[in-house]
Amino acid sequence: MDNAARLSFVLITTSSGKATVDFKNDESIRALTHALLKQDFNLDINLAHDRLTPIVPGRLEYLTWIINLALSTSPSTPKETPLKGIDIGTGSTAIYPLLASRLHLHSPHPRIKELQMVATEIDERSYELALENVEQNGEEGSVRVVKVPANGDPFAKLFVDDVLHGLADGETFDFTMCNPPFYSSESEMGDSATSKSMDPFAVCTGSENELITPGGEIEFVGRMVSESVGLGERIRWFSTLFGKLSSVSTTIDLLKSHGIHNYALSDLRSGQTKRWLLAWSLQDYRGPNDLIRNTNTRELAKLLPGSTGVTFFISHGPPYPPSLNTPTTTVFTSTPSSRIDRATRIILSLFVSFGSSVRYERLDDGPDCRDRKLGVGWEVRARENCWSRGARRRKKLEGDGDGMEVDKVEEREGDWEDILVVVVLLSLSSGDETGDEDGRDEEGIGGIKLQLDWRKGRSRDDFTGLAGFVGRKLREGLQLPEVA
Repeated sequence: MDNAARLSFVLITTSSGKATVDFKNDESIRALTHALLKQDFNLDINLAHDRLTPIVPGRLEYLTWIINLALSTSPSTPKETPLKGIDIGTGSTAIYPLLASRLHLHSPHPRIKELQMVATEIDERSYELALENVEQNGEEGSVRVVKVPANGDPFAKLFVDDVLHGLADGETFDFTMCNPPFYSSESEMGDSATSKSMDPFAVCTGSENELITPGGEIEFVGRMVSESVGLGERIRWFSTLFGKLSSVSTTIDLLKSHGIHNYALSDLRSGQTKRWLLAWSLQDYRGPNDLIRNTNTRELAKLLPGSTGVTFFISHGPPYPPSLNTPTTTVFTSTPSSRIDRATRIILSLFVSFGSSVRYERLDDGPDCRDRKLGVGWEVRARENCWSRGARRRKKLEGDGDGMEVDKVEEREGDWEDILVVVVLLSLSSGDETGDEDGRDEEGIGGIKLQLDWRKGRSRDDFTGLAGFVGRKLREGLQLPEVA
């Protein structure tokens, strides 16, 4: 039966005469899910009546969010190296791994094309159904379904014996996913349903082990957090979905109690029911703001991770009086290209002054350099803080007096270890970002935009200190008339 025929049996007509799916009918939900998976991902999945039927848009949103986070924080590896992920509690459909195996149909990224997934499951029937779904879609080469014991911590069940579960000894992964049971008991599940002011938008199907776990989602995820402390070198990003808002704040507090401050927070916006995503890492790769601070939930505003981006706007127009709201200064160059050229010379001289403590490389291609009119960018790597006031004071005492002389110590390649990696981007501002209409020139260009994005490092103070120092030096340099 094709998708159109399958859906025709479950369509209903609204009061306005439009055809729609009855979301409160489990057969309708299964028909719609099957049709979406077949149409968009060429997946033919067996949706058992006694197991959860996944809502495809929400599952896809979670998957793409964690994959984008993993891609944006990848260490320097060959571009063709496939991403590797783990799905904790994959369920009967193995929906996350199977969607991951077909993402290459919609993304040209080379690391997605051969993406590998390990899927764990404790329930025998769900395990057998997941295996069946993987095999009938021909994805045995990209998805490994692993049966793990029902008792024990989520990751210990998988990593207790790498060889037993088909893993390479010490195998590492880019990310994990988990959609844990929300409730601690049937009574809590019933209380949750009766406490809602409106009837649920869609029917919920599923077995007890898919909906209920001792202690609910908060205890389950708490065990994941505790386990992650010992697995931080093998897994770059751990993540989970939450059904309860209160669980998010409690888990973030738990992360911080373990000294984990590198985390990402996002709303799950698909569908009528609000859900939340949380990821955390014990490594020092930092995600971009649009992924790690991706929530509009008011109650979570104070829990957002610190920003990993700093932007300065420097106007070419008339100087403004000093103000916290107008951090702009005059640029005495006339044409857009000459403004960028002058700013580039100032930035490069600053990099050179750091000596052998800093390496920098021009970014000529890639996502960091696209969509920037007359722009330029660099990846800057530091092995020590040489820009703080204390560091410059020490240099001044040791050197020739300016506090920024070239390091005299001969650099040995094997001694290098990054304490900070930052992408520095220079581009022309339209003036719209600051409302600086009077500062635009005849081409509508508003001046210089300096952006610094934190990519790696454990010290926030190092990043904010470097950003402030570079921004201040560029502003000061552009205030001065250029000498011919």
